[in-house]
Formats: sequence, C-alpha cells, structure tokens
Amino acid sequence: IRGGEYVVHDRANYATALQVWLPQAQSGDAEAQTYVGDIYQQGLGTAPRYDLAAMWYRKAAEQGNTRARMSLGYLYENGLGVPKNQQEAQRWYGRTSEPQRTAPVPVAESGLSDRERRELEALRKEVERSRENTRGLQRQLEQAQQELERTRRELQRRQEGVDAQRAALDKERQALEARKSSTTASRAEWQQLDRVLSVREAELDKQRAEIERLRMEADNRARAEEGFRRDLAALQEKLSNLPPPLIEISDPLVLSTRGVRLAMVEPDQADRMVSGKVWAPAGVAQFTVNGKKEALQADGKFAVTVPVRRGGDTDVYVVAVDDRGRTGSVRFSLKPQEEAGKAGPASDRFAGIKFGKYYALIIGNIDYQHMPKLKTAVNDANRVGEILRTKYDFEVQVLRNASRLDIFRTLEGFLRKLNDQDNFLLYYAGHGELDSKNRRGYWLPVDAAPNSREKWIPNVEITDYLNIMSAKQVLVIADACYAGIMTRSAISTLKPGMSVAARRNFLERLSRQHARMVLSSGEVQPVLDAGGGNHSVFAKVLLDVLQNNNEVIEGFRLYQQINERVLYNSEAFGLSQVPQYSALIAAGHDSGDFILVPRR
Repeated sequence: IRGGEYVVHDRANYATALQVWLPQAQSGDAEAQTYVGDIYQQGLGTAPRYDLAAMWYRKAAEQGNTRARMSLGYLYENGLGVPKNQQEAQRWYGRTSEPQRTAPVPVAESGLSDRERRELEALRKEVERSRENTRGLQRQLEQAQQELERTRRELQRRQEGVDAQRAALDKERQALEARKSSTTASRAEWQQLDRVLSVREAELDKQRAEIERLRMEADNRARAEEGFRRDLAALQEKLSNLPPPLIEISDPLVLSTRGVRLAMVEPDQADRMVSGKVWAPAGVAQFTVNGKKEALQADGKFAVTVPVRRGGDTDVYVVAVDDRGRTGSVRFSLKPQEEAGKAGPASDRFAGIKFGKYYALIIGNIDYQHMPKLKTAVNDANRVGEILRTKYDFEVQVLRNASRLDIFRTLEGFLRKLNDQDNFLLYYAGHGELDSKNRRGYWLPVDAAPNSREKWIPNVEITDYLNIMSAKQVLVIADACYAGIMTRSAISTLKPGMSVAARRNFLERLSRQHARMVLSSGEVQPVLDAGGGNHSVFAKVLLDVLQNNNEVIEGFRLYQQINERVLYNSEAFGLSQVPQYSALIAAGHDSGDFILVPRR
C-alpha cells in the first residue's frame, strides 16, 4: 500500500496511507491527489467513498495526470460518485492520450481526431433530427395547404351565395319601392315588408362577417404555409451544406511515404481484409471498393476482402457517395512485405526505441477433473507460445492443464522477476464462468468444480496481480466464456495514415507509457471452443494475424485485424462472437497501449 513504507508504529493500511498522502494532496501535488482518490475508491475498511474519489481524481486530472483522468472516466462510465454520463466518460478517456510535456505527434490528414469523431457523430445526430423536423414540417405544410384550399373553396362558395342573396334582396327592395307609389296598401303593410327585408339584410350582414372571418383564417393559413416553406428551405440549405463523406481506414495500417500511401501485406497473401468506417452525416447512397458495391453496417463500419495482385502493388480505391451526390474517397496501395523488407526488419527500422524485454505466461486447459473437457485450448496455447517465442522474441512459459495453485505460483514468480522496463503478456484458454448477480467473471482451472467456487479464479484477482506487477506494459488475452466481463472503459485509437517518422515518434512515446490492456475473445456470453481446425475460432484468427504480421503492431491494431474476422467466422456456426479490447483501469492503466515487435 503506497504510503505504508513511511509508517513506523502502525501496520500499513488505507487509513495510514491516507495520512501520508492527504497533506501532499491538499498542497496541490497531482500524484498525491491521485493516490488519495485511489484510497477513497478502495474504501477505508468500509464502503468506498466514490464521491470523494471523484473529487480528488478531478483535481489531479485537471493538472494533467493521465491515471486520474482514466479513473475519473471510469467513475463517470459506471455512475460511481458522479452521475452516469457516457459522454463525460469518453471525454476524460480521450484526454488520457494527450501527451504530457512532450511535443504533439503529427499525423496525416486521413486520420480523424477524437474531437472530429465526436463532432461528426453529433452532426450525424443533428442531421437525423433535422430530417425528422423536415418530415414533420412537410406534413404540416401539406396539411396547411389542404386546409387553406378547403377554406378558400368554402370562402368562395359562401361569397357567391351572399352575392346572389344580395342581388335578389336589392331587386326585392326596388320592387317594394315601386309598389309603394302605385298601390293603395296600408302603411302597416309596407312597414311589415320593410321589417322582413331588414331581417334578411341582417342575416346577410352575419354571413358577410363569417366570410370576413374565413378570409382572415385563409390569410393566417397562407402566412403559416409561407413560414413552413421558409423553415423547410432553411433546413434544406443546412443539409446541402453538410460535409462530404469521410472515410477512415482502421485496418490495414496505412503509412505515407513521399505522397504515396502504402499498407504492407505478406508476399504470398491472396487477399487482404480492409476495414474502417464511413462518416457521412448526409447518409450514404452508394459505397464501393475498387468499383464494386459493398455493404455498410448501420453505424458506417465496413469490412471488405480485397484480392491481392501478384507481382506488384494492389491499388485500393474506397468511395462513398452521399444522398446529395457528394463523394468522399481514399486511395492507397497494398505492397508485398518482401519489397518493404529491403529496408530491414521492423525491429531494425525502429532501432533505438526502448521497447524493453518481453515475457509471456501462456495457459491452456482442457483436461478438467469435474467439468466437460475442452478440445483445442492446449493446441491454442502451444501455438501462441511458439509464435511469441520465435517471431516476437518473448521469454515464454506455458502451463498446460493448470490448477489454481499452478497459476498463482507462476504469477508470483513473474511478480518477482519483472521490472518496470519489461512487458508481460498473459494468455488464457479454458473454461470461464459468469456470476450474473455480481457481474463478475471467473477463469476455471482444471481442478475447479461446477458447484463450488473454492477453486475458481475471479477476474478481479487477476486484475489485482496486474496492478502490483512492476511491468511497464501488460496485455491479457482471454479466450474463455464470459471473458468480456474483464473489459471496461474505452481507449484512444491510433491514427491511420501516419508518415514513417510520425509513427516512430508515436511508438517511442507509447513505449514509455504504463499500460494495462485486455483482449477478450467475446463479450459476456459463451464463445466457440472449435471452428478453426485444431484451434478455436478466436485463436485461429489470432495466430494467423500474429504469424503474418511483420510490422511493429499495437494492441488496438491487433484487435482491429482480429475483430471482423472472428465475427465473420463465428456467424458460420450460428453464434455472433464479438471480441473486445479495452483498458483495465483497476489494474493501474495510465494511458497508451501494448506494443508487439516482430524479430523479422
């Protein structure tokens, strides 16, 4: 416990740690404020004080402490001590990627910043509201036009009737005046006729007043119709001024070299999946890749397989046309690795960056004593360990059919072995379980029993080990049922289209950051144990990507290359398996990502 080392006569606990850090926090020290936030989030032997944790995290976050920003985002994401607010959580998560006291890393124009993504998403929602308003105004305009037309017809009908009655009354009045001078009728009779004509004139006056009311109503409806037309014109002008579609390529990684955009592929690779997202506030009317129409998901994401031409570069031309006919496009080339390899291995091209040493603990369980046996987990573990050792220069330890004691003994060994310049990868393939009441996931060693949690390993225990581990960067890869329960929070995505120099700067900065990441084979539901030959669906895709990769690759890039393929392959078995990738905040994640460096 941080602070306990300074306590002489009292056993280290959260209360004594608070005594050490609180005065420094009150004096404005951002690191101390973060520790105080941690202490209140854990609880002083009682229930956590998330409100106080949020207060101290905010103080440190506003001074630029990345871990405090990540922790504050976590509180907002889960509504702990602060109102639950996903937008505010994303804002703080996004700020964790801001470099501290270092120059910003330049990126090519094809990459969108987090702020631009948020603005485009907000614009898309505003367009949806505007279009709904437009449809509403159009309905109101049509209704107003119909009512105005009915009112005008009624006005005309009544006016014609009144005019006819006035003409008839005038004739009767003239006839009455003529009869007065030519007959001997009594005065009382003439007065009676006058009263009859006066009553009829009064009725005509009432009808004229009603006609005037209808005329005013028609004028009001005409003004309303004009107002609807102006509002519609304003909305249509607003929609006409929307930006054209923007296309962001997430995989493969596109590099800019002297104006040419290149993405590397294996020399014998027959095809390459290209994935990304179309940002089109005005909506997409047509989407094509190399002239072929392709489908977009509802959120604009796409994943398309492109045949790779032998003996040269393969041009990729992605085009999106919106509902107004405006076009956005991205063009790049797929280049075989053997040509790119003339510049030397990836590890040589980024020589000088202190990535550190790499260690891996690989666990594969199939021979369960009290549960159904699995088929592929040990094969998966063996092959993952082999590739990490031979291609990525990891020092690998593989546990096959490990008990709870085996797993924790080995983790203890790594705790003593690793220092703050090392990197650690933990891979688990085996049974998993979910406590639906507590929303807590478990890894099940081979000595676990289905109705007893005595030997189960809660994900939170794994997280605790990662939190106290000295390693600089840690990646957990979990291929088990309910593995997605480990993933919480968002991470900042890396930008496509970087120049080689900019990417080097970016990787150099990432290599210094303290990261705790998790890549899971699915969400909080069962995942497939087979489907990839001798491997699970997830493991087969993971192995293919690791084997075919010859570039320095970040964890998020690894996830992007895996995600669509696992989903596609799993759907063939009637199960939508969606891998997850995120930061483990409770394990001490500050910012950045896990980096894999191939030997050749």
